[in-house]
Amino acid sequence: MTAEILIMNKNAIALATDSAVTVGNQKTYTGVNKLFMLSNDPPMGIMIYNNADFMNIPLESLIKEFRLRYGCELKNVHSFMEYFLDFIKKIALEHRGDFNKYFSKIIENIYSEVKNDFDLFNKLKNNPEDILRQIDLSLTDYREKFFNNKRFKKYEYDFERLVERDFDNKSMDFKKIIKEIYQKMYIIREYEHSGIIIAGFNDYELFPSFSSYDIYSIFEDDCNFFKERKSITNSELPSILPFAQTDVVEHFLLGMDEGLLNTIVQIFEDTINSYPSDIINLLDNDSKIDADSFHYLESKINKINKDNEKLVQNFMVFLETYNINSLAPIQTSIDALPREELGNMCESLIHLTSLKRKVDEGLETVGGDIDVAIISKGDGFIWAKRKHYFDSKTNPQFLKRKKFR
Repeated sequence: MTAEILIMNKNAIALATDSAVTVGNQKTYTGVNKLFMLSNDPPMGIMIYNNADFMNIPLESLIKEFRLRYGCELKNVHSFMEYFLDFIKKIALEHRGDFNKYFSKIIENIYSEVKNDFDLFNKLKNNPEDILRQIDLSLTDYREKFFNNKRFKKYEYDFERLVERDFDNKSMDFKKIIKEIYQKMYIIREYEHSGIIIAGFNDYELFPSFSSYDIYSIFEDDCNFFKERKSITNSELPSILPFAQTDVVEHFLLGMDEGLLNTIVQIFEDTINSYPSDIINLLDNDSKIDADSFHYLESKINKINKDNEKLVQNFMVFLETYNINSLAPIQTSIDALPREELGNMCESLIHLTSLKRKVDEGLETVGGDIDVAIISKGDGFIWAKRKHYFDSKTNPQFLKRKKFR
């Protein structure tokens, strides 16, 4: 995982990202590049997060190849995003080759991994329901939809053949569970999405824009491999947007993160909805209240249920107002910040997330050096802070190149 920030006002865009990468949810490394220049005329930058590969091709390589081919031709953010998505799809399909061979290779690899993991295979034989429940917890809404997609259902026989290798003598219900496990393992492996953010200044426009997409593995020839997350035009400024791990920044900006907000709303809604029935149950168990009085009180209390939706709506309005009031002074400050201070703010928010992950239990999934870029109409794409895996003094040929890869 990672943490990335984009801040825009009318003068400039600041982009910042950490350098951490998580391998197999067991180990983290730092030193990964996630922020790149796309073009200096017009000035454009691109950030990536989550999965650093697209269909086993490093996104960094795809970005730099795309920059060489189209960096001087395209003139606005949406053209860059549209061409980039088409470009990576074309390269990925060429690299993948025949889909059936690719698909067979992937499911064979999954089967081998399961067989070679003694503990996992033993659980698969003895208690597959537990494994299935664990896999369900890791499926996102998009993956759930794909699991039920008709195009994916066409390949059920391939998964059934995997099951028959080891569980031919088991019941049909048992085999169905194993098949579903293999199917969901395939989806988890192939549909670990990548986030793409492109930001910059369009030609002939004074103010910046940005576009972001989630991209997924291509199944067969397409099957909706990308979807737009958010776009902002030059009329919606200033803006401050966190990506990937957003909870710490959301808490700083809004007073609460999305997870906490959803939990508060759910608890409030559950309490409001259950309260009238709790009162009725309490009255029903009171021997001092006669039947006529109970029915009268019950009818009155049940009328409260009609107002519950309004109460929840009013509570949502209160929370929304709270968020707006928390964000408003920060947006006012961002609107007036000079470009170098935009970069400093981006970097500080990444440090804040990194500190939180450092003291949390579990892996430090945000950390390492922070890359910061500032994009403006006059100065173009400027690195405010950038790491290198080499010393530029001992590599003068790097600085002499006219083109960057």
